[in-house]
Amino acid sequence: MKKVILKDVAKRAKVNISTVSRALSGSPLLKEETKREILALAEELGYYPNVLARGLASKKSQNIGLVLPDMTALQGPFYTEVLRGIEQKADERDYSLLLTTVKNRERSKTYLPLIKGRRMDGFLLVNEHITIEELNFLVKEDIAFVILERFFKEPGVNCVISDNTGGAKSAVSYLIEQGHKRIGLITGERTFSASRDRTKGYIQALKEKRMPLNESLIIEGSFQNGITSGYTCAMELLSRTPRPTAIFAGNDEIAMGVFQAVRDVGLKVPKDISVIGFDDAPFAAHLTPPLTTVRQFGYEIGYQACEILINMLNDKLVETSKIKVPTELIIRDSCRNRA
Repeated sequence: MKKVILKDVAKRAKVNISTVSRALSGSPLLKEETKREILALAEELGYYPNVLARGLASKKSQNIGLVLPDMTALQGPFYTEVLRGIEQKADERDYSLLLTTVKNRERSKTYLPLIKGRRMDGFLLVNEHITIEELNFLVKEDIAFVILERFFKEPGVNCVISDNTGGAKSAVSYLIEQGHKRIGLITGERTFSASRDRTKGYIQALKEKRMPLNESLIIEGSFQNGITSGYTCAMELLSRTPRPTAIFAGNDEIAMGVFQAVRDVGLKVPKDISVIGFDDAPFAAHLTPPLTTVRQFGYEIGYQACEILINMLNDKLVETSKIKVPTELIIRDSCRNRA
């Protein structure tokens, strides 16, 4: 069977080859209707663009590297949504996504061979332990990168994060408005910027509502072992006298552990203890009772980060982008008004 080439698609569509090429590359110079018609025809004929040949001509690999500290970073529901957003934007712009982990102290120097070897054109960095020195190296070497879920104010560093501080502040403010005066906080690991930002939001809400800060009500848990740490930390908070009337959990998995602890000490949510989580994971609405939580928009974070990187790779990014994606408080049945 004869292999379908670009010329065949052009002949069938009754346009020139350059028009077909623009349609396949998503060029803004063509009308959307024209692009759709050509793409549908190419699919019907069984034409697949030669990405390797295109890369040799443009000196680009059409590959984006997603850099993780380790693969466990993708286990949670939030990062599953982030990855879905990245994949969607990469697919729209005809880029392939390659996962890589960079762990050692000299990790910054591993980016350069990947760029020079034309294996990757740029990087999306999901790494809590990235350093200023590493960022400076990447900027100096003119390596395109975008950081996800960590904010850097340095010029030339593009980042997309969730509004962790604002989300936490809205959750704790809601509990205070419901009449709660002793509100426990179970954070994730304090090495994570999200944990620090959510703690900041907790403190800001107390300050704004003129409530005293009781540091004995703040316990460090774990995002990576959410349910177990949520249970252990909640048992500690519930043993306090007087115990808290509400607990703000650093994420929904921690909140699930809190639910278990409350039941095991013979109490009920929300009759005795109100609980709020963070993320709005798929299971949150199906807990008993359904969990009040702060919704993050992981898909939007991944999509926007990938879009910024691709614009950088195609010289379409005019200025540094520092995007904070808003969160939303989702009120369900796990909180009780004590006023």
